[in-house]
Amino acid sequence: MESWLKSIGLAHRSAAFRSQDVDPARLAELGEKDLRDLGLTIGERKRFRQAVQTLPDRLCPLPHAIADRRTLSVMIVDLVQSSVLGERLEAEDLLEVICCYREFCGRIVARFGGHVAQLVGDGILACFCYPVANDDDAERAVGAALEIAAGLGALNTPAGVPLRARLGVATGEVIVTDLFAGTDSELGAIFGITPTLASRLQGLAAPNGVLINQTTYEQVSAHFVCEDRGLFELSGLARAHRAWSVSGPRAAQIDRAAGTLETLR
Repeated sequence: MESWLKSIGLAHRSAAFRSQDVDPARLAELGEKDLRDLGLTIGERKRFRQAVQTLPDRLCPLPHAIADRRTLSVMIVDLVQSSVLGERLEAEDLLEVICCYREFCGRIVARFGGHVAQLVGDGILACFCYPVANDDDAERAVGAALEIAAGLGALNTPAGVPLRARLGVATGEVIVTDLFAGTDSELGAIFGITPTLASRLQGLAAPNGVLINQTTYEQVSAHFVCEDRGLFELSGLARAHRAWSVSGPRAAQIDRAAGTLETLR
């Protein structure tokens, strides 16, 4: 173990590995939190991950993926006409717009107890119920979506026009697992149709609109005003799915929130 750590420039971490009784055969099972707890810096963690993949199977077999089945609410956010922005703005200004947009959405997702799991260009995938689960995750996801839709246009960006986005929220059963293949690892990968369904709903939503699936509706209809948009045949999905648009919280929810605020004052 110590000679191997020395060969990858981590000899000074040998004592930490030894003190935690890290078995050489378990090296590939060490996650990001484990490596942080052992004191490794970001650069050292990347170096460690890359080096582990070259170890022989007899010393360090690849771990079996641990699958976690759970009901997840997934929110997809996508900017409207982002390609038009790309044509109008200089690259530096477009980058500033995307950064501002991501930070704005990320703050709201975090405040509602969600987790931004994936960022691809101007697309954002956020999860509610992973890694932390709450009894009202679907409600949290819809609340975050409505707040993003309502506040996005007020962002001060070089675009010169209010930003708009389409949002889709889907709730359903998924498998969350860590995958290891070749030299890459994908932590918290989500398998199931729920992310795909959220993406398809997002594509059907009006600018600054929020569409949700039937399962989400069943969990949030007491809290939000929803309108049945009917059944849709969605690309890549075998059966039609019912979509509901969400316009805002019900009056009782607004009154409850106002009462809470008054109490805090």
